[in-house]
Amino acid sequence: MSINQLPFSFKRMDASTIEENFSSRSGELKMGEYCSSITLEEADFVIIGISESIGPKANFGRQGAENTFRTFLPYFLSTQANSNLKIHMLGEISIPNNSDTLSAQELVPALDEYVLSVLNEYIQPHQIPIVIGGGHNNALPLIHWSAKFHSDLAVLNLDAHADCRSTEVRHSGNSFSFALESGILKKYAVLGLHEAYLNPSVLEFFQKYQCTYSLYEDYLDGRSLLSDLELFMNSLETNQTLGIEIDMDAIANMPSSAQSPSGWRFDEVRTYLRKIASSHQNIPYLHLTEAAPINESDDRIVGKALAYLVIDFSTQYCLKRVR
Repeated sequence: MSINQLPFSFKRMDASTIEENFSSRSGELKMGEYCSSITLEEADFVIIGISESIGPKANFGRQGAENTFRTFLPYFLSTQANSNLKIHMLGEISIPNNSDTLSAQELVPALDEYVLSVLNEYIQPHQIPIVIGGGHNNALPLIHWSAKFHSDLAVLNLDAHADCRSTEVRHSGNSFSFALESGILKKYAVLGLHEAYLNPSVLEFFQKYQCTYSLYEDYLDGRSLLSDLELFMNSLETNQTLGIEIDMDAIANMPSSAQSPSGWRFDEVRTYLRKIASSHQNIPYLHLTEAAPINESDDRIVGKALAYLVIDFSTQYCLKRVR
């Protein structure tokens, strides 16, 4: 099936859409104004929104992930511009959300194909796509795209859940099992799993594919996230490619598809991401997923949180280049 036959749409971000999402102020240069001047060809970072919740819906999760990108835009575009960041706002993939659970499960593989087609058409191997919104199902096309250029791909996931469920039906909870079983993902680690949601089949899967993981409960007892991060980074081969996944449900009280009162403080996640971006040389993508804002209060929390994370990552990655 061609990209034009799939039941989704992709809209390039134009100047008018950017202008609608921020207000200029005399004496300041906002990110909205600055991003409008960065062409796709010259960009180091390319932001793509995915407005869907069919992946979480097929996995019986909370809806709202389809709202994330439009929530992110005004907060990000209203920040102060950093002229070292060559960020291009590419556009938004939109998904129909009026399907029942069965049709949602049928749509997710088609969405995989569509997202991969957009990545193939617009993103160059030297550029880093930053994908905002949607479910964790979108990790699989990101991994497929990255593996085309990197045969040694590893992925590090900060998540309360392993997302290594059975591959019988595609949904937001099995991107990494699909990737590992197909051989395109060579190394997988997930930090901060919640023990109450870790079932025996996932542990067996981890053992089979030699995955690395840690339990969030151990951090409550004094274990260090940054120490574990350093251990994992040291386990990588020299210059091994490392995709970065952050499931927003890992953050305490963050509006997300599996929202929980237990989890990381947001500033801990910022520190974690800044450390990765400032220390690793070969990152093919950043995926910020599973946020699910459903009201105005959620919008403020999610929008500002994602804006901070995008700025943290891109700023630290660029600083690393000039050190």
